[in-house]
Parts: sequence; structure tokens; C-alpha cells
Amino acid sequence: MVRRIVFLVGVFTAFFLLSGLNRTLAKVDGLAGAWLFESGKGNKVVDASKRGHDGKLVGKVKWTKNGKFGKGLEFDGSESYVEIPDSKDFEFAGDFSIAFWLKSEMPAPGSLGIVTKGYHDKSNTKP
Repeated sequence: MVRRIVFLVGVFTAFFLLSGLNRTLAKVDGLAGAWLFESGKGNKVVDASKRGHDGKLVGKVKWTKNGKFGKGLEFDGSESYVEIPDSKDFEFAGDFSIAFWLKSEMPAPGSLGIVTKGYHDKSNTKP
């Protein structure tokens, strides 16, 4: 099993948008990745930080033109997510921040993770 990072949206429909960043990112100290979701096509999301952490769309994920500041992604709410391969860049020793725009069509039942790091299988354990 390959270790990977999974950005997971559980059982609700959502628009997952990361924006507000300059579309031509300058090198930012400590930036691990930036996904602007602006291509609007294909099954790949490009890491605008130039660190090479491109992700892939898994499940029923659709591109939308109705993002907060441009395009975005729409998830069907059933095992659809963006998968980013694991990297040492995501092994945070201290405090860190994650920023994104999210529009939910309905409240999430129970406790769901929007951003998850781990193994995406039934056990969520290291192989």
C-alpha cells in the first residue's frame, strides 16, 4: 500500500475552494503546497507552489466555474476527494495553517474530516 495524503469530503456535497492567493505565487518560505483549482478540466490538480505536490481527483469530483474567486471543485459527498501523495513537506513539527473556501449544500452529520492525513483504507493504518 502506498502512503499518501487524502483530502477527503465525507457524506455531504461541497465546493472545496482554495483561493485568495496570487495566481502567480512567488516563493513563500515554509509553503508546503497551494492548490488553486483553476484548470477546470482533467483529473489532476496542480500544486501552484512549484513543489510538485500535484494531486488527483478520486470519485465523482466535478470542476465548477462557480468558485468563490474563479473555478473550483464540486464533490458528490460519497467517497470523492483530492489525493495528494505523501511528502516530507507535510511532516509538520510545529504549528501550521490550512486555508480554503468551502460551501456546503447541507450540514454534515456526525463528525467528518475535511482535511485528513493518513492511509486511505479500511484500517487507516500503515501497511
